[in-house]
Amino acid sequence: IQYEEDRKKRAQEAESLMNGQNGSNNGGSVSSFLDKAIPAKVLHSEGKNRESAKFTRNIIYYSAAASVILLVVLKLTGLLDYPSNKMGSDGLLSITSIPNHAIVFVNGDSIGQTPIDKYQVASAKANLLIMKDNYFTVDTTLSMDSRESIRLDVQLQPVARLSFEIIPNDAGLFINDQEIPKEKWSELLLPVGEHQIELQHEGYVAYYSVLKAEQGVNNPIKINLTEEGVFKAENTSVFKINSIPSGASVYLNDKYVGKTPYQSSNLEERFYALRLSKDGYQDMTDRFNVAAGESGKINKRLIPLTGSLEVKTDPPGAEIYLSGKRINGLTPYTLNQIKSGQNTITLKKDGYADYSVDIDVMAGKTQNIDAVLKQLFGNLSVLAVPWGNIFIDDQLVLKEAQFKKEMELGAGNHQLRIEHPTLGIYDKSIRIEPGKITEIMVDFNKKHSLRIVAKDPQGSDIYADVFVDGKQIGEKTPINISLTTGTYTISVSRSGYVLADGPKKVTIDGSMSNPLSFTLKKNAE
Repeated sequence: IQYEEDRKKRAQEAESLMNGQNGSNNGGSVSSFLDKAIPAKVLHSEGKNRESAKFTRNIIYYSAAASVILLVVLKLTGLLDYPSNKMGSDGLLSITSIPNHAIVFVNGDSIGQTPIDKYQVASAKANLLIMKDNYFTVDTTLSMDSRESIRLDVQLQPVARLSFEIIPNDAGLFINDQEIPKEKWSELLLPVGEHQIELQHEGYVAYYSVLKAEQGVNNPIKINLTEEGVFKAENTSVFKINSIPSGASVYLNDKYVGKTPYQSSNLEERFYALRLSKDGYQDMTDRFNVAAGESGKINKRLIPLTGSLEVKTDPPGAEIYLSGKRINGLTPYTLNQIKSGQNTITLKKDGYADYSVDIDVMAGKTQNIDAVLKQLFGNLSVLAVPWGNIFIDDQLVLKEAQFKKEMELGAGNHQLRIEHPTLGIYDKSIRIEPGKITEIMVDFNKKHSLRIVAKDPQGSDIYADVFVDGKQIGEKTPINISLTTGTYTISVSRSGYVLADGPKKVTIDGSMSNPLSFTLKKNAE
């Protein structure tokens, strides 16, 4: 009887510790639980066995009570809570580029090469740089809302690298009516294509030509200007007035006399006030003297009247074209020093209809363009064999699909993933063309041959162990292996070497025609 009273007392003390109060007994106590958990014969043992049982019960009671209290504390402090979303409240950024393998920097940190899939951006703004050799760098800023997903599809613009060697070396170099500072002559970046080139220097014949710039490094451009001849006239003064661009109205002492290029051989001997005027350009003024038997020439470059444009689109990330020429930037973007007058702005984004607007740019002012892009649509027809859960851009669209499914999607790139619990995962980027049907069948039972090779930096074959999804398959490169349809992570390894370009995530569906190649470098390299 005494033993039973002690047992009940200890159980009540344990419950008090657990509930934060004395005398609590709600039927779910530690003692009632242990009554069921410990056989009755242990409780009624005789002699030393009974004393041993009492000791055992004491240990179990207090250990159980302490464990429950610990669990309560951990729960209250949140240490037992699992995160509901491993991405937190940050935005997600996905980037593809044409061509691929461009290096991407977000807020100054390199995050890898395109394609980038669901990169977590922890800040409200993302300063984005997309760089690739022989292409213009894309430099833009994106606003990232909490839990927002932004996908950018970027068409990189090829760049031509030019250098100039000009005699005399203090000549004025102008390309497409823009003066090029001398410090840029050694390496000038231009869009690929044709450009108007002009050279001006006092005492030399002006040089005009069309330059064809090709992608990458071009051969140096060497130009020697020709000195002007001396006008010979005994009593006649020959005077020339040129402007860049030509077609400016010429006024002498406020009297209209013609358009540039202008030449006269019957000007009176006197001082003249010159004014050149052309729409979209600042008026240029000068004074000159005409003396008997002397000749002269005036060359003027007109300064364009300019304004600015702030261009925004919904969604952001559209390419900008000004009167047919690509601007190196993505929306939202501010275009400065735009020649005043009529201009055409065209906005392009993959999966959306082109947007064009004519705008009269006003000198000295900033104007806004806010465009809502119209999304284009196509259809996807997908069949999983024997069945699978179908995801589009990480959203489950059909569970345990056994039959062909056709759906409408926005035109552009999408991520298709099909999951089967035992046969694997198929994960691949697909492209939906506007107004067209893209058909895809994924047969998880179908086998495909894949050739895997490993080479050193000089291109020689290397024998290396092959790993599929982290497991060594017991074969060495070069080798043909058989895999069923699906997405795998494949790598190679050899002692004394380091893998320079892997592991690689590949989707096997019969579309790979070239071997899967890896480069191994010796550790010392």
